[in-house]
Amino acid sequence: MIWAGDHGDKFPFQISTNEGGTIELCNRDAESFDCNSLAHFLVISNELLTPKPLCCPHDESRILAADWGKLSETNLSYRLRTDAKVNESNSREILAVCPVDGTVLYCDGSVSRPNGKPEPTGFSASYERMQRKLEKETPNTPMNFMVMSNEPTTPRVNFFNRESASTNSSYEKK
Repeated sequence: MIWAGDHGDKFPFQISTNEGGTIELCNRDAESFDCNSLAHFLVISNELLTPKPLCCPHDESRILAADWGKLSETNLSYRLRTDAKVNESNSREILAVCPVDGTVLYCDGSVSRPNGKPEPTGFSASYERMQRKLEKETPNTPMNFMVMSNEPTTPRVNFFNRESASTNSSYEKK
């Protein structure tokens, strides 16, 4: 979601390799899960500090990668879907699935656990995109962010200067 926010709201597998994406590297099975997920995850490496989130903590058959240079298929738990329906405008379309514990990631960044209940939204992709947008608009201004609403379609975030700790503004996703 963060990578898409920086690339015209398109996922890597929707953009040509000539433009930094991976569309030519897609290799889908009958269910639209990609057999070349590693390529897609490598493209988003700048958005994640570490590749560790790509390995489910319940997946005993996979090994955590120490860094991006050592990432391989043996470190990936999640099955990634790359078909044309997988985009932000289809918010409830499945983006990725964990075959170990059944967790589902949707195109809007929300996550559903096997029992059908959504994950707590505390730190959502929408929130992180808003944080990055505000940081770009006000560079060199150290800020803290506080989620004011967990509504996934209209999160509101207040931010304040870390040095003065006074509220500067708020931003509502439109």
